Amino acid sequence: MKVVVVCLLVSSLGLLSAGLAFAAEITKIKASGIIRTRHGGCMYPRTPTSLLGMLSALLFMLAHAVVVEASGDGICCKVRRRNHCYAHWTIESICYVVSCVMFPLAFLLLLHGTFLNYQGWNMVGATSPHHLVPCYCDVVGDGIFSSGAVLVLLSSFLALGYYLALQPTMGILPVGDLLVVRQGIVIGRLEL
Repeated sequence: MKVVVVCLLVSSLGLLSAGLAFAAEITKIKASGIIRTRHGGCMYPRTPTSLLGMLSALLFMLAHAVVVEASGDGICCKVRRRNHCYAHWTIESICYVVSCVMFPLAFLLLLHGTFLNYQGWNMVGATSPHHLVPCYCDVVGDGIFSSGAVLVLLSSFLALGYYLALQPTMGILPVGDLLVVRQGIVIGRLEL
C-alpha cells in the first residue's frame, strides 16, 4: 500500500510541477510586452509566471523529498544487502545517479526563469535623458521553463524508478536451488 501511495504522490507532484512549468513558459514576459519609457527605461507588465515557476520548483522539490524519505537510506546503504539482485542494483544506480544529476539542473532552470521574469512594474535602465549607455530590457529566453519541465518529468520518473527498484520483487523469488512461489508452493529443479 505504501508503494502505491508513494508512486501516486510522486507521479502527481511531478506532472503538476511540469504542467506549471509549461504554463509559466506560455505566460512569461515577451519582448513585445515591455513598455519603453521616454528616458530609455523598461517597464515590465505583471504576469503569473513568477508564481507558476516558484510553485513548480517547490512541488518538484517536494516530489524528490517524498522519494528520498520513502526510500530510507541513500544508495550506499542499499549496496550492503546480500540477497539483492545485481540487475536491480544496476537499475537503482542508473536511476539514482541520473535523477540526482537532473534534479539541480531542472530546479535551477525553474528558479532562473522565475527570477529573470520577476520584474514587476519596475523601471529598469536609464533614468536620465543624458544617460550615454544604451538600455537593454532583459527577458527570459525561449525554452527555459520548457526545458525545466522536461527535466522535471525525467527526474521525477527516474527517482520513482529508483524507489521501485528498491522494493522487494513480488511473485517468484530465487532462493538457492529452489524457487519459492508467493502462494507457498515449492518447485524444485528436475535433474536427470
